[in-house]
Amino acid sequence: MQRRPNDFPVPKIIVMLLVSILPLVLGGSLQALVLTPSGARLGRVLSDPASAKN
Repeated sequence: MQRRPNDFPVPKIIVMLLVSILPLVLGGSLQALVLTPSGARLGRVLSDPASAKN
């Protein structure tokens, strides 16, 4: 009747997948942002806020 032990491995696998996929997704979206002109400006602002004021 106890289902807890059986339910645990699945979320753990899903979390591991998310953890491994998230950096790829974030990296891809960041690259896409940098490829666009406004994204490049935004990237520069994010990487160096002081240079944005000049």
